[in-house]
Amino acid sequence: MPEMREATRGRSLLMARQCVTTPRVRHPGLALRPRALDSHPAFGDNPRQSRMLFQTLEFFIFFCVVATFSFVYRGSVRKWMLLAASYNFYMAWNPRFGALLATTTLIDYFCALRMEATEARRSRKLWLALSLVSNLGLLGAFKYLGFLNEMVNDFLRFFRIESHVELWHLTLPVGISFFTFQSMSYTIDVYRRELPAQRSLRDFALYVAFFPQLVAGPIVRATCFLPQLRTDPVFDPKALVDGIERVLIGLVKKVVVADNLAALADAVFSAPGAVDTPMAWLGTVCFGLQVYLDFSGYSDMAIGLAGILGYRIPENFRLPYLSTDPAEFWHRWHISLSSWLRDYVYPALGGYRRSRARRLISLVLTMLLGGLWHGAHFHFVLWGLGHGLLLAIQRLLSPWTQRLRRLPGQRVLGWFVLTVVVFALWVPFRAASTHDALILLNKMFVSWTVSFDTTSLTNINLPFIYSLLAAVVVVHLVALLAAAWAERLRGVLAVRAVLWGALAFALLQFRHDGLVPFVYFQF
Repeated sequence: MPEMREATRGRSLLMARQCVTTPRVRHPGLALRPRALDSHPAFGDNPRQSRMLFQTLEFFIFFCVVATFSFVYRGSVRKWMLLAASYNFYMAWNPRFGALLATTTLIDYFCALRMEATEARRSRKLWLALSLVSNLGLLGAFKYLGFLNEMVNDFLRFFRIESHVELWHLTLPVGISFFTFQSMSYTIDVYRRELPAQRSLRDFALYVAFFPQLVAGPIVRATCFLPQLRTDPVFDPKALVDGIERVLIGLVKKVVVADNLAALADAVFSAPGAVDTPMAWLGTVCFGLQVYLDFSGYSDMAIGLAGILGYRIPENFRLPYLSTDPAEFWHRWHISLSSWLRDYVYPALGGYRRSRARRLISLVLTMLLGGLWHGAHFHFVLWGLGHGLLLAIQRLLSPWTQRLRRLPGQRVLGWFVLTVVVFALWVPFRAASTHDALILLNKMFVSWTVSFDTTSLTNINLPFIYSLLAAVVVVHLVALLAAAWAERLRGVLAVRAVLWGALAFALLQFRHDGLVPFVYFQF
């Protein structure tokens, strides 16, 4: 997470600038495996209605129709069409999800209007509380009751009472963590007088439900999106070309690299006792790259699709694995969530108070809650806690690390240490159990073994996996050493044509077999 600022002044300006630049899960380890679509818990009771993933023909046809109508119609008709398309897209996963989205929208719309209509601080707080309680209540009911079920059952088993308590069975709505946080940021900004309440229910509903980023982010601020609805976008051929290119890049990240790397990660994490130290590290690296390329690939496609329609949404990733310290990592990783935690959670926990101890505790708690945002399981809490401790340690040691920055090779050393720790933290995030996580971590750091036994990976094309890893390394090296040079070359028409051809060839030749949902759909 980015360095916590010591004052809230300028937050609105930062959010505005950010726009321009910047399942029910019982078993998280199993849930993160790329399973068959029909078994994915986020898709409700009718999986056939859930095939509108970005990489499907159904979505391609849907988007072409929507984009065509958006170019033809203007004004109010265009907005109503986009709103209807967004609800149609979301209800394709499960028709009942539309009622939940509409409920969240209506509550926050009216709460914001009431907050703006009164100057009484007590009344404003009550309306804000209604918004927060309703949003967090719905999120908690759908996402965390399963966690409560497990805690109750574990408590009873401690007393040797066999129990399978089921307090409530609910299908987790796709993207609920994203659109509830997005809607809450709007009411909080209105309460802080950093944003006027939106008078048009249609515009606010479109902001909450805009389909390119609805189910997996980025989490878009109202200060970024609502001003764009005041005028009709002007058709821009360059924006169209850039949007298509961004979608192609996201597709390659997802279906060519992430989904293929997932095969080796699944094999290692499903049988941690059967692999040696090199394979334990290889599986961990594959998962770390899988979750990054899967999620950033979705963000790329969301940004590209929105750009084709004429709207800007913020960047969500900036090559996080090139970071050299924990704060920089969270400047680059899941930027929309980390900035959301910084602006709304960290201050509420007392992060801007003068006490250094209070600031450090608030920092750790903020990241712990960020881990819990991913899912109701101790694995995610441990992951968030680990990153919180990294940030706190960095802040404690900042007087010494500032001096070390002057030494030659310090950035390389910082990158190496941070990369090892970040990938090690992916182990509890992905492992099927704490026991499996400890087995892998033990093999990675303590009991080193090299057996060259790959019998547990008989169905894995290792040369292809190594080629994908090499391609990822090359892209990062180019971004690190020759970013400006590469960007200038992209402006050359012939080079761009070659890039498009290479992306299309990769999609046709190396696309992963099967339809794999995006990892972050379950969060």
